Amino acid sequence: MKKIVSLAVLSALSLTSIANAANAEQLAPNAIRSTVVASESIDEFAPYGLGMEFQTVTGAYEYVIVILNTSDNSIVTVETSGNGMTYGDAKLGTVYKLWVRAYDKNGRLLRQTDPNGNYVKYTTPGQKVNLTWK
Repeated sequence: MKKIVSLAVLSALSLTSIANAANAEQLAPNAIRSTVVASESIDEFAPYGLGMEFQTVTGAYEYVIVILNTSDNSIVTVETSGNGMTYGDAKLGTVYKLWVRAYDKNGRLLRQTDPNGNYVKYTTPGQKVNLTWK
């Protein structure tokens, strides 16, 4: 009877050791493989956007930059006191229509770029465009 109980205990311990070894093998670092799947092309995540620059206008308090995406006709308007900006949401291969308006402190329009002449196709991350006043 003692031999049967000892054999049963030994068998149970052996099974537990085998199960623990299998669990340890499953948790080993080299057994874990990560997979990354991109749903968009890598270019879409480029660290640069479409840069716009323009000359300052004497007496200008703020500039309003208008960006029209010609693919979906969405418009983004940005107010800035500087003489340029980078549009980080620009998508490669998209044509944008860009124009800038300069306003004084009272909100009076001082100057604007040609709203019909500044079409640019965004082809290279970090691409820059110089906008000229009409």
